[in-house]
Amino acid sequence: MPPQRVAFDLVTTDQAQGVPPVELLGLTKRFRNGVTAVDRLDLRVETGQVFGLLGLNGAGKTTTLRMLIGLARPTAGVIRIFGEAARPGARVLHRVGSMVDTPGFANHLSGRANLEQHWVAGGGDPASGDVLEALRIADLHEAAERPVKEYSFGMRQRLGLARAIMGRPPLLVLDEPTTGLDPQQVRHVRSIIRQLAERSTTILLSSHLLAEVEQMCSHVAVIDAGHVVAAGTVADLTGSASTLYVEVDDVPAALLVLGSMPGVAGFHLEGRGIVVELAGAERRSVAGALVRAGIGLETIMSRHRLEDAFLGLLAEGR
Repeated sequence: MPPQRVAFDLVTTDQAQGVPPVELLGLTKRFRNGVTAVDRLDLRVETGQVFGLLGLNGAGKTTTLRMLIGLARPTAGVIRIFGEAARPGARVLHRVGSMVDTPGFANHLSGRANLEQHWVAGGGDPASGDVLEALRIADLHEAAERPVKEYSFGMRQRLGLARAIMGRPPLLVLDEPTTGLDPQQVRHVRSIIRQLAERSTTILLSSHLLAEVEQMCSHVAVIDAGHVVAAGTVADLTGSASTLYVEVDDVPAALLVLGSMPGVAGFHLEGRGIVVELAGAERRSVAGALVRAGIGLETIMSRHRLEDAFLGLLAEGR
């Protein structure tokens, strides 16, 4: 089933005035056992960005997100959300939708009832939570009345995402949002995130899936040992692209077009798409050739070898 279009339209006064949704200054978290999980971390996320936090296990990604949304107190540093100081219980946190840690639900209740209960418990008006819309976006509308105990792990993950987008928050914080999802569900989540970003929703997410980050995120920060090693756009971190990834509605026809194009060195199938090796051709010329041939172009994106860049940045930082 194709992803539902997101009907949210979010532009707030502080966004229009250029106030960053997220600003972290010198953020530090030391635990009682002496371990420093986050070490003087600085980060700024601008409106409409899909910002990915990359790092090895234990790098401090999840701890950073937990402090941001008030689930953990920082040892030192400043957290600002839409220009306001954020701490556990701060009112500004009502403007943040989040999915951090494994989503927990009442197993005997339906997916719909879980969302309604969560919204009301947080002080929300039952009529303003857009429960059914959130379930449709997460592709759970057909399972809305089933008890959560019958949900698969992937369905629970999507229910957690539905809960995060209730109330149309202008900022989403997601920790490993595609964990446990099959390829079709991952593609669906990726589409949701892109649509939300197009409507000025700012998204900060962590992931260890570099290919997914490359496809979902506009900006990236590499974290190691609790501090930022490098940050910028995906292109900034990886350099110029040498390959494209495309998804089309007619793969055999696309292969014929690509095989006759000058400036294309080769191509191969990868999952639902085609990886095109460039040797002089540009992204727009490839897209134009496919469209002129009557082929429906669903996705086209530059491949920047983020994995190589990520490992190189970690080595430099150490």
